[in-house]
Amino acid sequence: MNDLIAIVNDPDLSDLSELDEIEDEYEDLPSNVRDGPSQTAENISTSEMIEEEFASTSVIPEGEETPNSETIEEDEEDNELIWTDGVFDPVIQPFVPLPTTSSVEVRSPLGYFREFITDEMMELCVEQTNIYSVQKFGVPINITKSELEQILGMYLRMGLAQMPSVRSYWEINMAYNKVSDVMSRNRFQKLVSLLHFENNLSPTEEKKKEDKLWKIRPWLEMFRQTCLREAPEENQCVDEIMVAFKGRSSLRQFIQNKPTRWGFKMWARAGSSGYLHDFDIYQGKNPHKVKNTPGKGLGYNVVMELTKTLESNHYFRVYADNFLQHSMLLSPY
Repeated sequence: MNDLIAIVNDPDLSDLSELDEIEDEYEDLPSNVRDGPSQTAENISTSEMIEEEFASTSVIPEGEETPNSETIEEDEEDNELIWTDGVFDPVIQPFVPLPTTSSVEVRSPLGYFREFITDEMMELCVEQTNIYSVQKFGVPINITKSELEQILGMYLRMGLAQMPSVRSYWEINMAYNKVSDVMSRNRFQKLVSLLHFENNLSPTEEKKKEDKLWKIRPWLEMFRQTCLREAPEENQCVDEIMVAFKGRSSLRQFIQNKPTRWGFKMWARAGSSGYLHDFDIYQGKNPHKVKNTPGKGLGYNVVMELTKTLESNHYFRVYADNFLQHSMLLSPY
């Protein structure tokens, strides 16, 4: 204690003599800082000094307001999603069913076939096949609607009774009468080689590049419209479907963990009964139908595209797996 008193009383040992020099340095500080009872040079934060420097040097054009730090923070918070452990209590609206347009009676296989493959679709194929035969050979092949139905029926039979090749169904020793008796082999192969659904001269080069399925697009769209006619159920699922195919095609996909690993991949929306309501065939990075919303990802775009055909204010329940889930799908839009 005595040592401390000696240091205070001795000006050579004490640092109190330097107070005058420190006070001279404080004269350059703003008055509200210099005269404040509780602020010193050490108490002035770096951010306050930067803000003061910014206010003295910044030039703000007339008619514009000074940026507000609170507004910036609010804008940043709007773009962030924060997951919490709180109880989620969603507001679930009761489902409003749509009036059904189909009959509940059980039809024959041919009746269901005609419901999806309409007369309009058949007539389009007949017309375009005859046009293509003229473009290729100079004369029409004169295919009829009845012959086109026979071809489709023969292909369905071939799927049930498989043989080594298409020609095998007409071989003498192993002919399959439910195919060979319907149409001659030469006529069948000739018609199949000329089948067309779109005029090759109609689409532009730009359309051909955008849509790899342009040759069958009219038929696909007609078939899709027949699927959309059925009133959707309350529970809808968006998922991918693999259509088995091992031939040559730039659209063929390979998915390792699928039961059907090779084939065409489709995005589809189906009801809980298994009925297909909407679909789109995957074409890679340049899709024909699925619009790309930047920053949202493929899953978000697929779900939004396939559910936009659902009528609003009916409160459907839409389900998707992890691949198609996106946080923005949980937000109101």
